[in-house]
Amino acid sequence: DDPRGGGILSHAGIQSMLCWMGDNWVIYRGAWMLNHILDDPPPTPPLEVPELNPFDKQNHGKSFRQLLAQHQEDQNCSVCHRKIDSLGFAFQNFDLSGRWRNVEHERYHRYELDSKIEWRGEGKARPIDAAGKLPRGEEFTSFGEYKDLLAKRYMDDIVRGMMKKLTLYGTGRKADVLDLSTIRSIMREQSSNDYRMNDMLKALVRSRVFLN
Repeated sequence: DDPRGGGILSHAGIQSMLCWMGDNWVIYRGAWMLNHILDDPPPTPPLEVPELNPFDKQNHGKSFRQLLAQHQEDQNCSVCHRKIDSLGFAFQNFDLSGRWRNVEHERYHRYELDSKIEWRGEGKARPIDAAGKLPRGEEFTSFGEYKDLLAKRYMDDIVRGMMKKLTLYGTGRKADVLDLSTIRSIMREQSSNDYRMNDMLKALVRSRVFLN
């Protein structure tokens, strides 16, 4: 009954890596999902986009959802952030060390003792809001629903991205057009076996992608 579930998405090392300035950072987590899980990298942000700083005085007390809604008022920002931010909100229950939390604080301050850094929450606490929307429009209200939808609706995207990463790892180069054709062929053959990792690895190693 643990709401965190298992697997890489709830791994403390991953979640703590995707933090900034004492709190989780919706933008980093959403972009990481698009880059490394869903094989749908967001475009590079334009140079003229203003920096979003939650620690500016006028932003004190605002939730990340409010700050990002404010950020998206700029059309240059909203094009990418509509997709990135919604994916990142699913991880709001994870604090900067990857621990599960049910509330977040208005602000966080850095404390340092004996060279150890600690970020402490201050101000009012509010319940976590982990609701969002997946790239094809499916809505979720919790991390558990998020994972279920990914498994049911986005498995092909996840597997394709994983195979491209394995190609990079196994050959030392990114997958080219011919490699992608081979990956699609392997996926068609293995889909009836629910993309078992063992079979996927064997198929890739026996293919022209790896042998040639």
